[in-house]
Amino acid sequence: PYFMPMVPKLLDACSDGNKMVAEMGVRAGKQAIANLTDFGVKTMVPKLLTAAKASMKAHNACLDLLGAVLTNLKVRESKHTSSLLPKIIPVIIESARDIKVAKMAQERLEQISDMVSHPEVKAVSAKLVAGLAGDEAKAKAVVDDLLNTAFVHKLDPAAACLVLALSGQVMAQRGEIRRKGA
Repeated sequence: PYFMPMVPKLLDACSDGNKMVAEMGVRAGKQAIANLTDFGVKTMVPKLLTAAKASMKAHNACLDLLGAVLTNLKVRESKHTSSLLPKIIPVIIESARDIKVAKMAQERLEQISDMVSHPEVKAVSAKLVAGLAGDEAKAKAVVDDLLNTAFVHKLDPAAACLVLALSGQVMAQRGEIRRKGA
């Protein structure tokens, strides 16, 4: 409860023009996120997502801190994973299209794919991440792979969020065959 009022100042420090201040801000943020409870993480994510849309400097720091949030969710096997990932993934996918932060966004998508425990989705997770990051050929290949897969296990939250994000992305593209597959 004591950390939440400090989040705006932390985000300001993370996006500071002085590189050392920004680096220390990110390190402090990661350490604080590692010690947050599930409720604290759930409360902090909307603040991070709002700040990510504010400026490019804040965007970089927020992606960095979202990595710590994802690590926290994975380590704790949080019950909030299913409610937070649908909010986090679109911001990361949008970031993947920006050349300046594409690599970091790709790392965050890979981090989410590491959270997948569903064996059928895990088998295509590398293509899934590449498809979400903007590679249309891989997106089409993943849709084809998923269409030809017999699903035996129930989807975990991370797998469901990634598959639904890809489906939404493919639905937005032109092409009748891809839409039918999605």
